[in-house]
Amino acid sequence: METQSKTIQASFIRFFSTCLGCIIIGLIFFRLRIFNPQDWAFDFIQFGVLAAIFYALLCFITLRNSIAAYFVLTLISVIILPKPYDLYFSLFWNLLEHIFICIAVYLYWRFPYSGKKAVWIRPLQLAGYFMIAWALVSVALRVYANWYEGFFLVVYQSLRHGLLIGLGLGAGIEAGNVFLTRFFKPSTSL
Repeated sequence: METQSKTIQASFIRFFSTCLGCIIIGLIFFRLRIFNPQDWAFDFIQFGVLAAIFYALLCFITLRNSIAAYFVLTLISVIILPKPYDLYFSLFWNLLEHIFICIAVYLYWRFPYSGKKAVWIRPLQLAGYFMIAWALVSVALRVYANWYEGFFLVVYQSLRHGLLIGLGLGAGIEAGNVFLTRFFKPSTSL
């Protein structure tokens, strides 16, 4: 029983450190705009929390259950915080974003970098996954909407946006992992 409570505590530590890392990066670059749900900078809060939940679930339960829980939370997020466009485009947009975020966090969790100075490199690994995910979402949405005006500017902004969110998430995850390995020693006796 004690081992299970330690695992749950470790998952909460992972969740809060990941959210905190994303919020700190968002505050550094976009200040209080990240707290406005009508601003695109709110993605630091929305996707930071959802990606943190997904990562904590991956570390705690099976992949199938983690994906199911993530998409239930995604549906709640889409209903509560829809994009400011028509309903079908908003649903398509949110679905694409969440699928690619799920893939990026899964790749980060499944294929961790384990070389020298991994604590400093791994946040960049997740930032790279998020950059690719955000760029693919932008390209797919532009092609879907047949809207090519300012295409390269939007892709550039998406790359920057994905880099910062991924960097915040990666830094938060690694800070949580360092905290868990140094200060949070689960007992081995049953």
